[in-house]
Amino acid sequence: MEQLEADPEWVRQRDERRALHAASVEKLRLEMEPEHAPLMRDLAAIGMKVRSTDDVVNMSAPYPEAVPVLLRHLQTARHPVMRNSLARSLTVREARGVAGGPILRELKRERDSEVRFAMANALTIVATRDDADEIAALLADPGYEDVHDRLGQVLKNLRLKRRKRPRPKPPT
Repeated sequence: MEQLEADPEWVRQRDERRALHAASVEKLRLEMEPEHAPLMRDLAAIGMKVRSTDDVVNMSAPYPEAVPVLLRHLQTARHPVMRNSLARSLTVREARGVAGGPILRELKRERDSEVRFAMANALTIVATRDDADEIAALLADPGYEDVHDRLGQVLKNLRLKRRKRPRPKPPT
């Protein structure tokens, strides 16, 4: 490292890369701020003191009270990074039975491949049997080939959950 630091050309290029990165991060922050600030206010209003959706994603404690807030913002967010983060923050058990339908609706209108993956991945946790027919239809649609694996996993998970239910005992 000392040898590189002694090379003025390497130092210049490193500093240039750092400056470009910093400018890119600031541009992204400014683009997302109109959607980010209201989300942070709404989360703070329910007692969640976080700085970003990444903080929500990385929480170890459950946050069922945040699910409706996150869903509402997912349905209004337009920035792909924000939509991706919101989908990831909804990939929790406490969103099961609540988030499947809204995430499916958003998946159908989403074009960004990374966001589609995050939404389909969220469905592996939150979807219920009520969502199965709609998921199967998407799985059969070639327009969803990019998330085929995740949608297939959703259906597999739903079949496994059905088998795990205790069978009622016959009347005696």
